[in-house]
Amino acid sequence: MPHWRGSLEGASGMEGNVKLKDIAKALGVSVVTVSNALSGKKGVSDQVRREAVEKARELGYDLHKYEKRKSDSAKIGVLVSEKYVTIGVSFYWALYQQVACAASARQSFTMIEIAQNGAEESGELPKLLTEGAVDGLIIIGRMEEAYMEKVIAAAGVPVVLLDYHNDRFPCLAVMSNNYLGMYRATRYLLERGHREIAFVGSVKATDNIMDRYYGYCKGLREYGIPIRRDWVNGAAQISETFVGWTLLSERLCHGRHFSFVV
Repeated sequence: MPHWRGSLEGASGMEGNVKLKDIAKALGVSVVTVSNALSGKKGVSDQVRREAVEKARELGYDLHKYEKRKSDSAKIGVLVSEKYVTIGVSFYWALYQQVACAASARQSFTMIEIAQNGAEESGELPKLLTEGAVDGLIIIGRMEEAYMEKVIAAAGVPVVLLDYHNDRFPCLAVMSNNYLGMYRATRYLLERGHREIAFVGSVKATDNIMDRYYGYCKGLREYGIPIRRDWVNGAAQISETFVGWTLLSERLCHGRHFSFVV
């Protein structure tokens, strides 16, 4: 186990500005280890926990945030990639709002962190984990597999995947019913007389979009309508803003008049 054999120079002048990384550097351990030690989470030995608390007090770190709460409220961290929450109408913003409302109804609250472009490639852990302790983490949508694996391994708290699943990860997943949802949407249009229904989405981009495509195909086939490739958009990137979807729809139609686009 690591032992601290000295003190930081000018430690007394750091009071009020001490961060978890300062304590971690002094002890020769990771920031996640310090966070878990101070918050009383599992995976940290009693010795390391004592050393972390002692060093935090020595450096003047504010430990009040780690005092055990009297209520059953929880702080739930939410991590989502920047590409999913562009300004405007976004499916994942709607998902986050539902999560926040559900948490509030149970006297808990959420803190969202948007993983900026480049964070996944660099492997930078979210500040939700390296700073301020959270009691659980929800990851919305698909991110780079190696990055998700690193985040889940370092979390030290329960992790739930929302609208994405991967059998490699030892955590629960909550999925949208993409297949049934798109099937019902397509049936709804067909029942109202629409026959030329186009599909906007890169079918092979994600499992979610593929499931929606299969639901769309099932609806058409039940009405004896053949699946036409020229009715399916094959763009590599999908913008989830209203403007983005409008532009993709226009490009798909290129002068043609579909009765509906899903």
